[in-house]
Amino acid sequence: MSHEKGNANMRRSLVFAALVASAALAAPQTPKPPVPPGPPVRPVPTPIVRLCRDPAAVFLIARGSPLGPNRAVLDFEGQVVNKGNAAFVSPPQQARAQILESRPQGGAPIVLADKPLDNLAPGRGLVVTVRRAFTRNQQFPPTFSLLLSYDPDILHDGNPENDDCDQSNNRVDLAGAVIDHEWPNMVIARPR
Repeated sequence: MSHEKGNANMRRSLVFAALVASAALAAPQTPKPPVPPGPPVRPVPTPIVRLCRDPAAVFLIARGSPLGPNRAVLDFEGQVVNKGNAAFVSPPQQARAQILESRPQGGAPIVLADKPLDNLAPGRGLVVTVRRAFTRNQQFPPTFSLLLSYDPDILHDGNPENDDCDQSNNRVDLAGAVIDHEWPNMVIARPR
C-alpha cells in the first residue's frame, strides 16, 4: 500500500506542476516596453575641396658684377610657383611672368623679361631671368619687380583653369637703393 500511496503522491505532484505550467502559459504576458530609438544616424558630410590655382611670385634675386666705379651688370632671377592645389592652364597670351624696371620719376615700366605663364602643375614653377646694366649710387634708383600679369578679362573668359585664387601674391619688388646698400652681395626680395 505504501507503494500505491507513493505513486498517488507523485501523480498529484505531476498534475499540480502541469496545472501551474498551463496557468503560466495561459496568463497574458506583459509586453516588454519598446527599446527607445537612439539618435538618428546622419551621414558624415564629404568635405568640399575648393580647387585653387595660385601662381605666386616667390622671389626676385639680383646678383651684381662690377664694370667700373659706379657701373655694374645685374643678373635678375625671378621664381614663380603654383601654390594652389590644381593645375593652372592658360593660353600663353593671357598670363605672363615679367621682370619690370620702374623709374621713380614716373612713366610706364620697362619690360625687361617676359615669359608665358601657360601651364603650372601644383607645386611646380618657372624661372624668369634677365641681365641689365645698372648705375650705382643714383639719386633716384629704379625699382625692379617680378610681376604676374593677366589679361583684364581672364576671370570672365569661361576658363576656370586660369583663374588665380589669390592675387595678393603676384608681385615682388626690389628697390635699386637696396641693391646699392647691399653691394656687392646678392640681394633677395620676397613678397610682403
